[in-house]
Amino acid sequence: MQLVLHTGVHFTEDERLLKCLLRNQDDFAKTGVKVPGPSTYRNLFRDTLNAMHKAEPSEVARDVLLDAILDEGTASRVILSDANFFRSPATALQEGVLYPAAAVRMLRMAQLFPEDEIASLWRSETPRRWCRCSMTKRPTRLRRPSGGAGAGRPALV
Repeated sequence: MQLVLHTGVHFTEDERLLKCLLRNQDDFAKTGVKVPGPSTYRNLFRDTLNAMHKAEPSEVARDVLLDAILDEGTASRVILSDANFFRSPATALQEGVLYPAAAVRMLRMAQLFPEDEIASLWRSETPRRWCRCSMTKRPTRLRRPSGGAGAGRPALV
């Protein structure tokens, strides 16, 4: 089986690729390609890979993961997409290294899927734009303006 991981980069496409893949998952299925919804695998893979920091995967880990994401079906290729696969935006750049956890995460995937072909794909923005976005994008909160134009309507801060 081939496992294709679309791993980001943050701020580049805001899930557009995943949405397109999901819209066409029936056509993909006809050719043996499975595109599962992200809720079936993102937390599962994150938790599994994080647990591997303390222990080796069990002999049935691969089968358990595939059962969860294939929903008891079969596929010759599975496409997964998660911009946070290597790191969250807040920790993606550390000591001048972009995604320092990438090598370890891919090594763990190879341990989980030793007989399978694994491909990691990602699109890179220009470094300047990526750095600007990673430093300026932060959660916003709503506040209500007091008096004047826009009073009574929520405003983003």
